[in-house]
Amino acid sequence: TIIGLRPGTLLRAPIHIKDSSNVIVRNIVIQGPGSNSEQAWDNINIEGNSKNVWIDHCEFWNGQDGNADVVKGADNVTFTWNIFGYTTDGGHNFSNLVASSDNEPVSEGKLNITLMFNHFKGVAQRQPRCRYGNIHVVNNLFTKDGMTSQNGISAGVECRVLIENNHFIGIQHPVHERSGGVSELRGNNIFENTSGDKSGYGGKAFEPPYDYSSYLVNASEVKGMLEGKVGATLTDPANCK
Repeated sequence: TIIGLRPGTLLRAPIHIKDSSNVIVRNIVIQGPGSNSEQAWDNINIEGNSKNVWIDHCEFWNGQDGNADVVKGADNVTFTWNIFGYTTDGGHNFSNLVASSDNEPVSEGKLNITLMFNHFKGVAQRQPRCRYGNIHVVNNLFTKDGMTSQNGISAGVECRVLIENNHFIGIQHPVHERSGGVSELRGNNIFENTSGDKSGYGGKAFEPPYDYSSYLVNASEVKGMLEGKVGATLTDPANCK
């Protein structure tokens, strides 16, 4: 477990979680150098036989290759109350990747991921970009923040994404279609000042294997609920509320 004891605790290194189980990362800020053509490092990378990983109330900014990747057979990963963001147009503001290629057999039947109550800020693509796995994207906020906006959520090869009660503001293609994937819209997603794809494709996605009804809020409440609470804001990091 890695927990920042004070709001805004800065970790001056990327995090690599490999072949590890029952991991919590909480109340941490990671500042990357900005995206560039080298595409070498992600701010956090979760891979291999890693499972039962919870990333909560963290901030991932300006990742060189990306902000948060889950690849190569990792499973049961949850992201809650995080910021994934870019503050400058670096040419590769591609934030969250699930599976690193169309040919990743180790990920078949794995890469089950939940993203709830997160804020994607100034991201051009990969919010997230997914292959394989069942991905639940619920009650998140997506904003352009003056940066280049291209694609939001994008499901590709053997991936099923359930998109539920999210708020998209200024995202060019909130639901970007890829071959071989499924994106199902459920609930009342809000598309504000968007110009491109915002329809589901591929049919039904999946039913989440957990009860989240007591946490689910209307998409119209998401923006106000996240303001001041999302990111490494915890004065008491032991408080899980």
